[in-house]
Amino acid sequence: MHMIARHLRVFTAAAAGLIAGAMFAGLALRVSAQDPPPPCAPAPPAPNAVTVRDQSSTFAVAVLGFQDPAIGTNQFNRPMGRFVVVDWSVTNTGTEDADLNVLRLVLRTTDQRIYRADNPAGVATPTLSVATLAPGETVRGYVVYDLPTDATIEAALYQPLGAGSVVIASP
Repeated sequence: MHMIARHLRVFTAAAAGLIAGAMFAGLALRVSAQDPPPPCAPAPPAPNAVTVRDQSSTFAVAVLGFQDPAIGTNQFNRPMGRFVVVDWSVTNTGTEDADLNVLRLVLRTTDQRIYRADNPAGVATPTLSVATLAPGETVRGYVVYDLPTDATIEAALYQPLGAGSVVIASP
């Protein structure tokens, strides 16, 4: 560990020296990422998407895959049972901006228990998070769940506010 820390300090010092040298020489450094690509047409919903109505919003929701069990790399984020990762795709099919809340994307096990999103640190990226989607906008990302080791997943569900659950997919 000591060797890694020493090499990191040497690398950081070398990088700082290069930047300072370039600035002294009057060179312009571009540190930012590439310019964003031009806007394009919204992506269509996933072909296996299920239409869900949530208050005044309408979404096309799809599960693109399950990873069970999933292994985390963060030593401080350990499951109580096992991590399960679900790859979700959500498209706003309405005509107005719509708020997506990942707490509505849940797993139901065969004993009828519901599991909500858990801490994604070190498990899977990109994570799906709370977002406001423009009409036609699609987001895709992973949601991490912590399930008991002996639980069997029955379905991935969308739970609209104040309404029953909608089955999106089964593993």
